[in-house]
Amino acid sequence: MKKIIMFFGILLLVVLIIVGACAAYIGSQKNIASQPVKPSLKFTTTGCDKGSKIISPLADPPQELSKVTWTGENSLVAECYIKTSCSAVEIRGDYELKDNDFLVLKYKIKGGNMFSNCTCANRLIFEINELPKKDYRITLEKQK
Repeated sequence: MKKIIMFFGILLLVVLIIVGACAAYIGSQKNIASQPVKPSLKFTTTGCDKGSKIISPLADPPQELSKVTWTGENSLVAECYIKTSCSAVEIRGDYELKDNDFLVLKYKIKGGNMFSNCTCANRLIFEINELPKKDYRITLEKQK
């Protein structure tokens, strides 16, 4: 009789441990699901277009966007053209969301020779996914 009581006691303890572990796991999943998703950036650029008439060879790089559109409910796509040296090696993009409605699109040109005699136009495309859809004040910023 004592063995049966001990067996059921151990069985009850194991069941309680399993139920507690399941409850803790389900609770952690609810916390993960309730956390807001951070917007992600997909940045692409076209190659150097030497014959482009979009940007005058004497013009400073523009500080405005040429096109901003929403695709779906939460993906913002912003495009612009910048003037670079033909010897530019790499262009990187980033973004910063300030004050919930001010979006700064950033780009950085790495490498290249700033004294090159050749300039070209590069199209930058910033696609930000999981961004709440609303009217943002958007600026373009060149990083050093």
